[in-house]
Amino acid sequence: MTAKWRSRLSTVKRLLKTCIGRDLFLGEQIAVRRERHGSDYGGWWIHPDPLGPQSIVYSFGVGDDITFDLRLIEKFGACVDAFDPTPRSIAWVRAQNLPVQFRFHPIGVADFDGEEEFHPPPRENQMSYSIQAIHGAQSGSDSGTVHASVRRLSSIMGMLGHDRIDLLKLNIEGAEYPVIRDLLASRIQLQQILVEFHHGHRGHTVRQTRDAVRSLNAAGYKIFCVSKNGRECSFLKTAAVQSADITRR
Repeated sequence: MTAKWRSRLSTVKRLLKTCIGRDLFLGEQIAVRRERHGSDYGGWWIHPDPLGPQSIVYSFGVGDDITFDLRLIEKFGACVDAFDPTPRSIAWVRAQNLPVQFRFHPIGVADFDGEEEFHPPPRENQMSYSIQAIHGAQSGSDSGTVHASVRRLSSIMGMLGHDRIDLLKLNIEGAEYPVIRDLLASRIQLQQILVEFHHGHRGHTVRQTRDAVRSLNAAGYKIFCVSKNGRECSFLKTAAVQSADITRR
């Protein structure tokens, strides 16, 4: 099967899932200049114009692919503060030879300051832990569950001495929903948000994603790019555009 037909088949499957309430179609709401940086797996679309050496970039969810982060360092000269509290990612990062502009912090983001329980991925060769267990999995040390330090985004900014964030990436396996609610309530000065939504995974629902997008829209964040699978969305803060219909069902 050619790539063209695989793409069409994927779209048909998403349409069918949307019809039964298991997916939704998010549309681009504003047109701005955009660029994609990073690998096919770990890359993201950004609005490049405001970025430069003085930009403050937070990247949550490192895993074992930092091609996006390294490209931002290379092209814009920015420092990237990267965060991941899970043991596989920490071990992987420590084994790399990284530039000084890549600043790694072994903590996670949440809507509270404290400690969170993280559940391992289903396979040994996977990296992404989640705050939600796979249905039927046991908790506790025997299952590979770990406890790790987490902080609110506002607390992390205070710890690092930042009063704004120019670009925020959230790939945090379902924890994006409470984090988005908290960062909006905190009125953080934030320009771009790149987020992977996880509806349909580990109990997360389409309604959670729809509500998150609507909350971001209400705060002035508009979608300027959506990935082919419809889960990775890039938002830009702007108060000067008309809101578009964000879901087509």
